[in-house]
Amino acid sequence: MKTIGIIPRHPFGLILGLIGLVSAGIIVCKPVALARAQVDWGIAQDVPVPADYDGDGRTDIAVYRPSTGTWFIINSSTGGWRTQQWGVPGDIPVPGDYDGDNRTDIAVYRDGTWFIFPPSNDACEGCWDY
Repeated sequence: MKTIGIIPRHPFGLILGLIGLVSAGIIVCKPVALARAQVDWGIAQDVPVPADYDGDGRTDIAVYRPSTGTWFIINSSTGGWRTQQWGVPGDIPVPGDYDGDNRTDIAVYRDGTWFIFPPSNDACEGCWDY
């Protein structure tokens, strides 16, 4: 199992102070207290990329599938999920708030070039290529 970091709240609104663990393609959220939460999201080859993609101030559960370049995100604000194809096999996922809108942008790094898909522009008009 590998630790992916502190997740401040359960995606459906419970404040748990969680530590995420990845094992056999399942993200297991293990709270500091005695309660336990588990979210089945992803497969063994996926890369965990938790961040605040919907801008609500809470970490969203998300994985990046390197074999297809697809992102799978559960929005903590609604509990709904979305997928976004952004990347190709061999890309490195590098999510971050690159445009300063307080929402994490989907991004990949490939051979010295950053490809950034800002969430405020889902049509990808003007997607950034550094």
